[in-house]
Amino acid sequence: MDATAGSVVWTLVGGVVTLAIFSFLYKDNPLYKLAEHVAVGVSVGFLMVNYYYTVFMPKVWDNVVHKGQFDYLIPHILGLLLYSRFVPKWGWVSRLSLAFLLGAGSGMSIAPSLESRVLKQIEGTMASLVVWVPGDAWGTILQTLVSVFLVGGTIACLVFFLFSVEHKGKVGKLAYFGRLCIMAGFGASFGYTVMARVSLLIGRIQFLTQDWWKAIGQLFS
Repeated sequence: MDATAGSVVWTLVGGVVTLAIFSFLYKDNPLYKLAEHVAVGVSVGFLMVNYYYTVFMPKVWDNVVHKGQFDYLIPHILGLLLYSRFVPKWGWVSRLSLAFLLGAGSGMSIAPSLESRVLKQIEGTMASLVVWVPGDAWGTILQTLVSVFLVGGTIACLVFFLFSVEHKGKVGKLAYFGRLCIMAGFGASFGYTVMARVSLLIGRIQFLTQDWWKAIGQLFS
């Protein structure tokens, strides 16, 4: 089988699997379950091969065997201990590796998360309220309004979560504005997620109507 024939075959298989996944829109069926299991199995197999060549070989095998850096065996052993969960009698051993992974991962993520989600947000609200755009009066006005809205929205959101003061009067109005800002933020985040999923759907539809249909034509030509 040459490269062109192999490409046509894999395109046809991809189209069939895509249609099998779409069959769930009608109802749950064995064809969908088969495609789901195939997708999961292929993904796991790909990740295992990928990790073997990109993680195990360069980080463990080369460093231990060729460079004599035996300290790389420690994370390798911790990784192997995770497979002890397949043996009920020794499943508790995997908790040692999980504890190390969770502890180290949490410790390494605290600083970046604090900087990106807290300090950067604080820095953004401490900027100057008046933003000058040289030679552009409308740009200066718009950027200033954006800066004022950002600072005011942040304060309003904080007031909304201030439960020690009853939300009445001016405080209540400010808290209500904060709730609107929070709803807008959640809506934008949800809209971004939906559009990302829609883009995936468009990609699959284009694959079926273009590549897959072309492969069917080559099959019968």
